[in-house]
Amino acid sequence: MWILFYAIAVLVWGTDAAITKRYLLSSIAPAPMLTIRLAVAGLTLIPFGMLELRSLKVFRKKEWAQLAVLILIGTLVMNLLYYESLTRNPAYLTLILFRLDSVFIILVSVLLLGHKTDWRTILLTLAALVCAGAISLGNQRSLTFKGLNGLGIGLVLLAALASGLSTIVAKDLLKVISPILLVTLRTSLTSLCLLAWQGPALFRKILFSIPVNDLRLMIFMGAVFSGVTFWVYYKGLKYTTPLVGSLVQLLRVVSGLGASYLLLAEVPTTIQWLGMVGLMGALFFLTQPGHTHS
Repeated sequence: MWILFYAIAVLVWGTDAAITKRYLLSSIAPAPMLTIRLAVAGLTLIPFGMLELRSLKVFRKKEWAQLAVLILIGTLVMNLLYYESLTRNPAYLTLILFRLDSVFIILVSVLLLGHKTDWRTILLTLAALVCAGAISLGNQRSLTFKGLNGLGIGLVLLAALASGLSTIVAKDLLKVISPILLVTLRTSLTSLCLLAWQGPALFRKILFSIPVNDLRLMIFMGAVFSGVTFWVYYKGLKYTTPLVGSLVQLLRVVSGLGASYLLLAEVPTTIQWLGMVGLMGALFFLTQPGHTHS
């Protein structure tokens, strides 16, 4: 069942970067956009998350500290860095670099948490990343480094590190609270931090300058992409390791490629087809018993 939850999340998130860059970042800066999206996500989920509040009684200092890390680093900092990097580099490049969070998960788990990772897992992880890169970059006739922004690349790599930390922390928290409560706390508490920072300017000026269609799109993406879809993703993460949860998101590039084919009639190249086959194979072996469960 967990693969179904991941599949739903990946299909939705596969279009996030392209839609955000194409329609939203041209009319609003990353910080106020994130404020609106997470505020909408929090309001969407609060009626459901409130039913689970009693489970917070089991929280100790460790869980409160982990929740603070998830909110401040894994949500606030991660998203701001990610969206800022989108303004500086192509969406396809930002997306694939962001998925290096799986490498950071391995590094943090081994170096800081003392977990053991076998070479088979490491090699399959690297293979999955290479194949995802082939899918993402395989339709580029000529790749050049001239148009790339070094700061943007640095920002997305920091965002990937924050994403890896958030996945590890979220997995631990899911052992004591439900997915719906976790995503409700994550979105609503982060939006409060953002509103304290962006609220005055947002309500005085920014909201009135946003085109109506863009505002509607932000509200939709807040409710669905930042809210409901994260709830579905956490339901899958509850039953797998953080590394599997991260690597499954590589399928975002596949769903994004499918969207390009259906909407823009962009036919995948041979390299992209080979990348998809390789990615599916690597993920198949990584999600076999012994790799999926913590």
